[in-house]
Amino acid sequence: MPSLTAVRLLHQGILSNREVGKAIVSSGNVEHLLRFIVTQPWKVENDSATNDEAGNETSHEEADNDEEEDDERDVDPITGSKLWKCPASGLPIRPDWPLLALDDLLHSGSTAVFNRPNNLGEDWKPSELEMVRASLKLAVAVFRGQLDHSKVSRAGGVADTDDTLAKTKARAMLGSLPSPEQILLGVMKVFMLEKDQADTFTDKTASGATQQKQSGVLTGRDLFRDSTISQELTSLLGIADELVQLRRSHSDSNVMSTVTLDAWTTSTYSGSMSFYQFFTDLASLWDSISFGDANFARVVMTVANAGCKGGVFEGEDGMAVDFRRLVWNDYSDSLRSTPPIKVPGWLLGWEDTDADMLQHYCRCLVSLADTSAARGSMAWQIARHHVGTAMRSIVSSEGDTNNAASTKHAKRVETILKSLYVAKGEGLLRELLKSEAEASSASKLTDEETQRLVARLSSSNVAQ
Repeated sequence: MPSLTAVRLLHQGILSNREVGKAIVSSGNVEHLLRFIVTQPWKVENDSATNDEAGNETSHEEADNDEEEDDERDVDPITGSKLWKCPASGLPIRPDWPLLALDDLLHSGSTAVFNRPNNLGEDWKPSELEMVRASLKLAVAVFRGQLDHSKVSRAGGVADTDDTLAKTKARAMLGSLPSPEQILLGVMKVFMLEKDQADTFTDKTASGATQQKQSGVLTGRDLFRDSTISQELTSLLGIADELVQLRRSHSDSNVMSTVTLDAWTTSTYSGSMSFYQFFTDLASLWDSISFGDANFARVVMTVANAGCKGGVFEGEDGMAVDFRRLVWNDYSDSLRSTPPIKVPGWLLGWEDTDADMLQHYCRCLVSLADTSAARGSMAWQIARHHVGTAMRSIVSSEGDTNNAASTKHAKRVETILKSLYVAKGEGLLRELLKSEAEASSASKLTDEETQRLVARLSSSNVAQ
């Protein structure tokens, strides 16, 4: 079965990397997943440019008949209600097709593929854990193979060659890659499998100080704690970061996918859920059940803080400030547990000018400043960057009083930074300026500029 399915997928032009095809064929772990994909109620979109008129009419009639038969079968035999089908399933196959099973697992009680009578064979025995493992393993193999192939083509100077066929192949490979937003949403769906599930603990001490959650191998839950799943999630998050960088390098060609989180959430949830609603549920889970899980914190912090503009992430406008306010204000206590992972440069390649957010960043720095280990956390790195750029903006705007609105905003920024000075003194300010300059490409402030800034922030008491 794996070999047959791999051939079908290769025939559809999904996989152009030979090694990826070999990985699918030889991997016994993905047999159940591939069988699951085959049993999906696929919808085929015919290409009118490649068929004559009579052939098209016949194909459309057959498709309509198949759709009517599917509609008759896609009814719950007990309740009589319509069974759910992911609107993003079907052909042409979606760029993140290895993660398709996650959509049905999130709707396992009502999805057609699991609940249609006799849809799956009697030997169908995989657990949710096995399906998630297989989905992620397949996704990493496929996406990594495509990404590496794209890098090899670029390193080989395909863009500078006169070989039209080579250029076309390279563009096709780039165009077949999923957007980083699609991969991140897939990662988030793994964590969303925990929604509405009761927490279970074992080995709880009398004082309640240490708690050990049951393994997903036993309960079917807490799947993200499984070592195999955790490793694959880490790989997918790394691939998403690389895709952002790759897309930035091809920003002038528009060849790579720019599907946004909001658009892909609408596509995979039939428009019944916005991404902000999805992310609100995810952030609540992160706060309540993550217990410092590095991947959970990493995906939440990456998405919430990707306020990049100019098409770097989530379109021209980037992520709305509402996402950052949700994490840095509503769930500020969870920021203490963010992992000591180096924040990618693209996530720090912009300046947050929202004054409310600057206040949240300063509060976070104050709360973490006395913990030396916290200086490597994602929260510290992000807050340090935005506070550091805010301090630089004060220096660069000295003497600029032409714009009243700009002056008013600058005064509020200065007031917030004075609060930081009052709380932690000159030492932290100098540390932030130094470390922010080292972590970014910004030029270091001169000693005179730094001294002038410190004097300005310490010049008067802050009105509380």
